[in-house]
Amino acid sequence: MRSALAILLIGLGLAGPATAKPLRTTGNELFCLRSDDLLMFVVVESSKQFKGHDVPGCSVLPRGLRYTVLDRVPGQEKSIVKVQVVKSRRDILEGYMLGASE
Repeated sequence: MRSALAILLIGLGLAGPATAKPLRTTGNELFCLRSDDLLMFVVVESSKQFKGHDVPGCSVLPRGLRYTVLDRVPGQEKSIVKVQVVKSRRDILEGYMLGASE
């Protein structure tokens, strides 16, 4: 009976969800807390006319931060992804990134 229970518990542990592999930023990822703001932030960052304007809740992430891809935005799977970024032990942000890889 105990061996059957042990096999069942091991099987459940192996069948559990796999954790995503943490990745590191390269220093040029565009990040926003809301997916709707991300496209506006891309325009601001790439246009000379709007250079220097801020988009609230958005920033360019510095190099070396850990992040994990949580989900892809429906209809925009190749460009916008939902991520969790670890800025420090106490500062973990969930938001959207442009061009993140897995």
